[in-house]
Amino acid sequence: LAKVGRHDHFFNLGGHSLSATRLIVKLKRQLEISLPIRVVFEHPVLYDLASRVDLVVWSAKQKEPAADLDEEDAEEGEI
Repeated sequence: LAKVGRHDHFFNLGGHSLSATRLIVKLKRQLEISLPIRVVFEHPVLYDLASRVDLVVWSAKQKEPAADLDEEDAEEGEI
């Protein structure tokens, strides 16, 4: 694509479940964070997804679970 904006929708840009999985793997490798694939489906607008990733990165640096985690996610170390 020539231009992608922060308010674009991952799936409208051609994203699909396989590319979402690849994204999750890249985030894990590059940022050393663990996200379930459902985060991409729940936050498909790039700005919202990036905000979620920022929250996870910040939380990991603080070594405390993010405020909006449910207990099951917190136990698994995922958001």
